Amino acid sequence: MSDKTKILFLILKSKWFYKIKSGEKKYEYRIINDYWEKRIENKNYDFILFQKGYSTKERFKIEYLGFEKIELKHELFSDLIANVYSLKLGNIIN
Repeated sequence: MSDKTKILFLILKSKWFYKIKSGEKKYEYRIINDYWEKRIENKNYDFILFQKGYSTKERFKIEYLGFEKIELKHELFSDLIANVYSLKLGNIIN
């Protein structure tokens, strides 16, 4: 890994952490707002480092394959449709 490797750090709830780690979940979603726009758009990340919760050091790194903006109906948004960044996930690195 070079000094120019760029990593996006994201914290997840256990449910989503293990679904991604098992390979069951291939996309991670973030609501489109100013905060996530600054962190995602016009950035060239190589990897995402996922951490399970705030009080643990359980982590893994996965390839980041880019994003697209989509509309998504998801349990976290009740019955509403939300505009989200869909982050495409590749292979787990460690």
